[in-house]
Amino acid sequence: MRCAGGVNGKRLDLLSANDKSLRLAGILGAQGLVDEGVVGIVGGSTSSVTLGAAQEVTIPAGVPLVSPAATSPSLSPLDDGGTVWRTAPS
Repeated sequence: MRCAGGVNGKRLDLLSANDKSLRLAGILGAQGLVDEGVVGIVGGSTSSVTLGAAQEVTIPAGVPLVSPAATSPSLSPLDDGGTVWRTAPS
């Protein structure tokens, strides 16, 4: 999907991946998005999906990950270089 106007004059494309609320599907989905060159990811659908994607994919790749659903306290102490965020508290 292409968003009209973009961000700061740059085109913005929306890519999606279905994590199926499963850790492995989340890891594979995040890896696919990172391989496509995304500059950030919004997801996963659960704490375990978010942790898996963060630890296995986004932290090593330096890609920001923001989860609107993850509430696990395990996210707080991640050594993520400031790349993992959530909008819901523990």
